[in-house]
Amino acid sequence: MIAQLVVVLIFLASAYITWTRGVAFTCMLVYLPVQFFLASTEAIRLPLLPDMTSQFAVGYGLLAGLLFRGGEHIPFRWNILDTIVTSLWMLAVVSEFSSEGLSMARNALGDGFLGMITPYFMARWAFFSAPARRVGFWSVALCAVILCLLCPIEMRLRPQIWSRILEQFGLYEAANSMPLYRFGLARAQTTFWQPMDQGLAGAIMAGLVALFASTTSIGLRNWKAWVGIAAGVCVSLASLSFSAFLTLAVAGGVFVVVYCLPFLGRAVLLFVLVAGIGAVGFSRHMLSVELPERDEKFGQTVADSLYMRTLIMQQAWPVMQEAGWLGFGKRVDKSRLELDSVDNAYLLMVVQRGWLYFVVFLMIPLVLAVRTAAIWKRAPSESQRIPVLISFSVLLAILVAMYTIFFGFVYARLWIVLLGLFGSLSDVLLGRSLLESERPVGVVIPARTGLPVRTAVPAGGRT
Repeated sequence: MIAQLVVVLIFLASAYITWTRGVAFTCMLVYLPVQFFLASTEAIRLPLLPDMTSQFAVGYGLLAGLLFRGGEHIPFRWNILDTIVTSLWMLAVVSEFSSEGLSMARNALGDGFLGMITPYFMARWAFFSAPARRVGFWSVALCAVILCLLCPIEMRLRPQIWSRILEQFGLYEAANSMPLYRFGLARAQTTFWQPMDQGLAGAIMAGLVALFASTTSIGLRNWKAWVGIAAGVCVSLASLSFSAFLTLAVAGGVFVVVYCLPFLGRAVLLFVLVAGIGAVGFSRHMLSVELPERDEKFGQTVADSLYMRTLIMQQAWPVMQEAGWLGFGKRVDKSRLELDSVDNAYLLMVVQRGWLYFVVFLMIPLVLAVRTAAIWKRAPSESQRIPVLISFSVLLAILVAMYTIFFGFVYARLWIVLLGLFGSLSDVLLGRSLLESERPVGVVIPARTGLPVRTAVPAGGRT
């Protein structure tokens, strides 16, 4: 009962804020906090529609608010990332239809719209409002600080205490109910689905704080921005996840290298190509290696983590070869893979959605690199380049980490939001869109009338 009440309140809050303040503020004030604290509540069953979970309640409220508001001006133009994301949604529907029939295809249609399309385009919308970006900074930074304070309690005193409290009220549905330990400490999970989810989500939180700070008057030199970024990094580290450590290392490494050697900004496509070639080579190595008996330190060492990833690759590869263009659907029998879980997003994409879905998804990092390089050629100032480099570094790092975890949970939704923000940011800096809310204004003297006319010029620096 309490869970259903909370879901209804989320729906009402989303509808009201959309109606009174618009889509951008709904994204920052409702969607993001729900992801951080209430992403896995019990759902309200709806006939012929996706169940109203806490996440989907935001989407339902958004649609209701837009209806009451009478619509809202779309501030962006369609771009190639929009086409890729929409194509992935449609391919998932086609895959479900080919393997499971019309009923599952209908579910994929609704779930994809509310779980992927809605947050992506909400983020695209939200970036064009400077007040919303400032609200987003405070929203994410405050959430990061709160979660940072909760983590030490789980690590030293009582594992999973926060999710267990929420679970009593139906506000948490556990994906992992067994506490995990590493380095003599409990791995913090707080309000996320599992420690790996928290680790990747924390890294994205730090990226969001930095992005919002660098694109508003707050600025990256503000101590509040550093507190928010540090809190996000601490949330990530507290998960004690090797995937999180890898994510922070890749994101930080890419950012520092390009920042210190700016000429590499025009060649970031090399980063993507090297990562892709490295993944292919590493996969071939894992397929050929002979696995010894597993040691007794289950999940405690990097070697054991690599052992499990190698086993997953070897067990999944035969099934991948049979998946075809559209895959086997979302419900893959575990006995077919002989695995309890497949902690590799790319393997699961091929098995469940097929090779076509996989190929389309791989276009995302290529587009990220091409757009970043194009901006590097056009953007004259560091203040324009820094936000692009922040978002590119975090997005690429998560793509690397997805080799060790499947694409789901909270981190996947936050990654989609960051991808939408990058799409709008890159549009602005490439001259395809204007920041309508805070454009610098100049004065031009028309030749015929001689009267001054105020005209908008694309923004370059912070707003």
